[in-house]
Amino acid sequence: MISFNPKDNYFIGTRHREALAAYPSLLSWTKVTISWRASVIGRLIEVRHTSSIVPVLMKSAIFRGYDTSIHCNARGSVSEIDLSDASLSGTIQNLDFSSFPYLTLSNLNGNSFNGSIPSGIGSLSRFVFLDLRNNLLEGFVPPEIGNLMEIQHISLCNNSNSFEGPLSANLTKLSKLKDLWLASNFFTGYILDSISLISDLQILSLYNNSFQGNIPTSLGQLRSLEILDLWMNSLNSTIPPEIGQCSNLSCLALALNSITGSLPLSLSNLTNLYRLEVSDNSLSGELLSQIGLLTNLIYLSLYNNSFSGSIPPEIGNLRNLSHLILLTNHFSGEIPPTLRNLTNLYILQLYSNKLSGTIPPSICNLSSLEYLYLSNNNLEGSIPECSGNFSNALKSLHLKANCLQGLIPSRFTEGCALRSLNLNDTQLEGTLPQSLVHCRNLEYLKNFKGMINVKENTSEPEYWDSGYQESTTIIVKGLEHRLERFLKTLTTLTYPTTPSTEIFQFSQVVCIPPSLGDIPVLESLDLSSNLLGGEIPWQLTRLTFLEVLNLLMNHFVGHLPQNGQFNTFDKSSYIGNPELCGNPILKQCEDDKK
Repeated sequence: MISFNPKDNYFIGTRHREALAAYPSLLSWTKVTISWRASVIGRLIEVRHTSSIVPVLMKSAIFRGYDTSIHCNARGSVSEIDLSDASLSGTIQNLDFSSFPYLTLSNLNGNSFNGSIPSGIGSLSRFVFLDLRNNLLEGFVPPEIGNLMEIQHISLCNNSNSFEGPLSANLTKLSKLKDLWLASNFFTGYILDSISLISDLQILSLYNNSFQGNIPTSLGQLRSLEILDLWMNSLNSTIPPEIGQCSNLSCLALALNSITGSLPLSLSNLTNLYRLEVSDNSLSGELLSQIGLLTNLIYLSLYNNSFSGSIPPEIGNLRNLSHLILLTNHFSGEIPPTLRNLTNLYILQLYSNKLSGTIPPSICNLSSLEYLYLSNNNLEGSIPECSGNFSNALKSLHLKANCLQGLIPSRFTEGCALRSLNLNDTQLEGTLPQSLVHCRNLEYLKNFKGMINVKENTSEPEYWDSGYQESTTIIVKGLEHRLERFLKTLTTLTYPTTPSTEIFQFSQVVCIPPSLGDIPVLESLDLSSNLLGGEIPWQLTRLTFLEVLNLLMNHFVGHLPQNGQFNTFDKSSYIGNPELCGNPILKQCEDDKK
């Protein structure tokens, strides 16, 4: 029989009135008063006690409301409590678990319960499943948890929980435990070497804690282990070769530690591995050809280490790979042409290495690629012409800080998905191709030479007029400039200093395109220190959000626009344009004199 202290208050939350209404017979079995209050301990113990609650939880009853379920067994005793994502709050540390001797499952995930786990939890000898994720719980995990001899799943991880202290050695008594989720807490100390005693363990997730010391070699004895996630701790050992004995391992995440040494050859035995993440460590050595044996890999991340040598061509055997992230290492040699086999690749990040040679045209076979980052290498030659149209999925193309020469690819096809294009610090030349107007989502544009497309042998000022009025021509050179949004949602447009000998080897006057006035949310316009000329187009007065205007040191002539935001700028915005006239410049225009 389940008993409750009559002095305590228990409530039914307002979200679940319908649940009670669905079971009118339950209300007839008990006299209850209902208080519609948000802060509760749980729906089972939410009823303000005026008589025994046992009739409410009548034999074999199932009390359901929205995502709530409370199950009773054939004896009429509570066997399962699921109060997940119910917006509940309160403390659980005074909860009397002895009132639930037949409880096998408790899911309180996604609430705002606070306090610590009561030691009485050790009395739940039939307990199989405990989920306390995403609450406000804290303190030490009581050693009595080692009494839950039937437990198979424990989850205390994520978000606002803040459990602390070293792991209790009693955890290793839980011989039937399969899943142990302790991520994103404040656990300290060492990973228990005796954890190998939990022989059926399938998931060990300890990421985002403060564990230190070695990765235990005894983990190799966990032959059922499928997920080993030790990411973001303070581990400072090598990767033990014994990990290669965990033949069922599908996810190995060791990133953001201080792990040293090389990748052990035994990892090539992990043929079920789909995720290998060892980024942000101090690993070194070469990436061995045996990496090609891990044909189920989907995610391979080795970035921010000191790996060296060439990228083995066997990497082309990983045909399921979607993420290949090798940036910020010391890889050298050429980009292997076998990358063309990785047709499922979504992200290719090779930047900040020492790669040389040319960009293989076969890279254009990667029809699923959305992010291609090859910057900060020693690549030379030209950009493959197919780069402009090899994939309508490509969103980012970054090739900056290489030795690339020649022209920018001239064909960007209709439906181009590019949002970010960075060719900064290269030896590319020529004009920005007009076909780039097909890339209507472009947000970030970096450092092109000769981007203004001016026709020769014309006497009238020319604009880059492709019929797509939402676009404009930008020169970004030297400093990095973020364009918050290109085209209709552009908010910042910077057109900084460019030596005339590099860009403007023609005699025509280059003017501000009037179409700039059609970018409604533009907030900052900096065209200073260029060779721009002509009149400032009146269409810029449409820029009602414009807060910053810098037209210094150009060759603008004629009247200053007098409407809209232009009335808010002082003469400092126009210094170095002696042929301008009108307010706020003191120089009077000729027709005004007349």
